[in-house]
Amino acid sequence: MTPMTPPPMFGIFHISTVLAGTLLAVFFAKRAAKLPKDRIIRLFGILGLIMAFSELGKQLFYYYVVNDRQFDWWIFPFQLCSVPMYLCLLMPLFSGRRRSKTAEKVQNSFCTFLATYSLFGAVMALLWPEDMLRPFLLMTLHGFLWHLLLVFLSLTVIFSGLGDFSVCGFLDAVLLFFGLAFVMVLMAFSFGLPSTLTSSPDSVADEMFCQYQYILKTTEDKDGNEITTAVPGAEKYSVTELMTTDGVRVGETLTVYGVKAGSKYLQIPEGMQKGEVYISSAYRDKFRLDTGDSIRLEKRFSSDEYTFRVAGILDYTGGLIVVMPQEQFNETFGLRKNAFSGYLSDEEIKDIEPENIAASVTQ
Repeated sequence: MTPMTPPPMFGIFHISTVLAGTLLAVFFAKRAAKLPKDRIIRLFGILGLIMAFSELGKQLFYYYVVNDRQFDWWIFPFQLCSVPMYLCLLMPLFSGRRRSKTAEKVQNSFCTFLATYSLFGAVMALLWPEDMLRPFLLMTLHGFLWHLLLVFLSLTVIFSGLGDFSVCGFLDAVLLFFGLAFVMVLMAFSFGLPSTLTSSPDSVADEMFCQYQYILKTTEDKDGNEITTAVPGAEKYSVTELMTTDGVRVGETLTVYGVKAGSKYLQIPEGMQKGEVYISSAYRDKFRLDTGDSIRLEKRFSSDEYTFRVAGILDYTGGLIVVMPQEQFNETFGLRKNAFSGYLSDEEIKDIEPENIAASVTQ
């Protein structure tokens, strides 16, 4: 399936979908609120099943189409806006004529959670849907419909009075929230910590292309002279961050470097043409790119876009990076000809005053 250009935030698709969807959610929530309580809970259970099947479809789509048969734990359905699916599936289990007070309290806490935390999460996601505007129409629609359904569920609870909005009711919802947050932390440790522990310090060091990276606050001292270093092998470089705008993943941040021709740290050939860049092997593998492909990047919170041609691949797995000659970097981003951001070095730089250093990255 060929990726498309994602719809822009605050564009026609975004605004019209949110407005129309919200009006429909309010309309149907008012109608659903008039149903008997048991039928509302039964309706929530049915919607929970629909959400579960749609989530399964989403996971399969990302597994087979987007991630080339690799599971992405980032989209595992146990986030704030995924929790309502589980609550809706569980609610019918606490219904019935002979249910205990404990069951009623649990059901009320579920409803209060929907009317508070779930509503807040859905509204925030719809107002700023950066993570939902995907290069696949099916996944973009899934994201919007999912969160609009959360608005419907939340408003149905509010209009019908199903939740417990007393102080004790809110406290129960807070306890539920922190309980779920605790489970999420445990899952993060279970899935993320083992791979972290098995990574040796040597493997981390191998992912650094130099021992020290320095970013300067200013490249001139108080007298207007350029800040230099006498450390052998230290090289000037420039750096900025851009975001991906197309491909199978959108909105991912990557680092763009400008280095001198013949750099020993980020080795790119001399004589590169304007608009040509090298990318890391990590970037290539994640985005399925190859030499000759075009990439389109943009600045965050800006309309500035940049198109580059991949001229080669750097054998670097430590991150998503783009590398170009420093002269091209300065021209591309509208900087003066001799501008730079700092120094790359395999030795610690001690002859630059600490107050002139904004940040440093070391092994």
